[in-house]
Amino acid sequence: MKIEVTPVLHDRQSLLKILLLADPDPKQVAKYIDVADLFAIMVGSQILGATAVLKSDEHSVELKNIAVLPAYRGRGLASYTISNLFEHYQQLGYSQMQVGTANSSIDNLRFYQKLGFRFNSIQPNYFSNYAQPIFENDIRAVDLIILTRPI
Repeated sequence: MKIEVTPVLHDRQSLLKILLLADPDPKQVAKYIDVADLFAIMVGSQILGATAVLKSDEHSVELKNIAVLPAYRGRGLASYTISNLFEHYQQLGYSQMQVGTANSSIDNLRFYQKLGFRFNSIQPNYFSNYAQPIFENDIRAVDLIILTRPI
């Protein structure tokens, strides 16, 4: 399976449905879909996922969203994509990537740590602004856990 991480310059809204798999609040996704670097995760001509990356400052980028269609999870698409993003942004002169995930996202916390991310900070009550409460693993998403990794 040949995975390609392809920049999306036009028709960004076409990836909204996929991005909402990882961030279910359309108002939150709307804040970054038009300003982030947006990439489609493709195998052949099929879009199987998407990711959005924001430039935080001259040294850091933030992985704002990464989503893979449910039928294709667990096949290495997200890991490959993030490794590709490490290389891409390092070549552009960035030295750090950060990612945030909910306190309830136990699988995400494990996944990011396996990729070398480490706990950095917590934004208490981050998810209280979401229109609908989010529950994962029988835990309500309340706080945003920020992890960082040198690239």
